[in-house]
Amino acid sequence: MNETTSDDFLYQDFLEELNYKIWSTKECRFNAKSRLLKLSHAANHCRKILLTYFITVVILGVFNLFYQNLFDKYHLMGSIILLLMLLLILSQIENKKNYLSKAEEFHSCGLELSSLYNVILLFKYIVDNQTIENKKEFTHKIAESYQRILKLYVEHERIDTDLFKLKTSEYHNLTWLEVHFIKINYYLKTSLFFHFLIILPPIL
Repeated sequence: MNETTSDDFLYQDFLEELNYKIWSTKECRFNAKSRLLKLSHAANHCRKILLTYFITVVILGVFNLFYQNLFDKYHLMGSIILLLMLLLILSQIENKKNYLSKAEEFHSCGLELSSLYNVILLFKYIVDNQTIENKKEFTHKIAESYQRILKLYVEHERIDTDLFKLKTSEYHNLTWLEVHFIKINYYLKTSLFFHFLIILPPIL
């Protein structure tokens, strides 16, 4: 009797841990998808603004509309070269990062993990009167499926895990400082670079 109870507790502990891993990984993969879509949107928005800058400068030069006391032809050429370089850098980054394709992969991974997570919930709350052996077999199969899914896809980034903890801050007992640190870090990793590219030309 004591042995059975002990095995049952061990099973429950392992299943709860596995349940948390699948839940958290699922949410992190969806967070990674959202982050990459945000990066893709920011890159497109940034490119449109840089193109607007470039067209404006070219029109000013072609029709000689710039103020002589503020700009000369060398300054104008420098601005055109700078904007072309920024557009080139942005295009290279977009091609290298391949945001949309990676976002789709993370979405597919999240869907697979969601299905696995639902199976655990059904087993925990709907299926009754399971023997210890059946519970062990079920847990083993779920753990194998979880590992198989992880091997099929690339790992998400730390910021995706931090965002998951931020969204469930009460569950993870985050402090006010930790919450705002994650928000700032998320901005740094998703928006700062593109904001810098947009602000730089007018300053120079």
